[in-house]
Amino acid sequence: MIERAKNRPTTVDWSRGLIIARGAAAGDVRAPSPSVARVAARRRATEQARNRLIERAQTLVLDAKTIAKHARADKQVAKRLRQSAQQALELGMDYGSDGSMVATVGLPLEAVRSAVHGPTRVTRAADQAPTAIVVDARRVMNRPILGVELASLSARYVGPAVFYRSLTRALADPRAGQRIVQVRAKKRSGARLVMSAPAAAARSHVEAAARAGALLIIVIGK
Repeated sequence: MIERAKNRPTTVDWSRGLIIARGAAAGDVRAPSPSVARVAARRRATEQARNRLIERAQTLVLDAKTIAKHARADKQVAKRLRQSAQQALELGMDYGSDGSMVATVGLPLEAVRSAVHGPTRVTRAADQAPTAIVVDARRVMNRPILGVELASLSARYVGPAVFYRSLTRALADPRAGQRIVQVRAKKRSGARLVMSAPAAAARSHVEAAARAGALLIIVIGK
């Protein structure tokens, strides 16, 4: 599920849980060879891509405010976002015969959320704790949301989340692991998804997911 923005060399892939950006740099014509020129070109291309990740991340909305507003209100948010971008995933490097480089990097959406709220706290989980919670939210949600919260009774969990429009594809996500729990959302309030009955079982799933830091795989409507 890819979200493209006009006039921006970046995309948000909600199914992969990544902001993806590309950066390009020409090779130095004064370098003795293309291989030497690529050293500096790679650094410049990667830096450009990282800056574009930050720019796109700032347009995302969390708690009814853009990340840019969160960063202006708290310098630590801006600092953590820059640090996350510096550690962005290298997704690809394209080499030009003249020493030019094109870098493709990815920033996890969870890193953007954590820049504002801090990382998810994970305690020692039981051996049978869920590795993923697949939430059928097709009746109550039709767009991805950063910072989605799972709720049942007093239990709450906000963690790494990815989004699909197909339940079949959601269940086939290789990151889900071996212990997948399926639940259904009966209503939504902002970024909060409230689980359907039986409430006690749903609360147990949410609590176990919170302890284990389980992946949330949200299936949304079309």
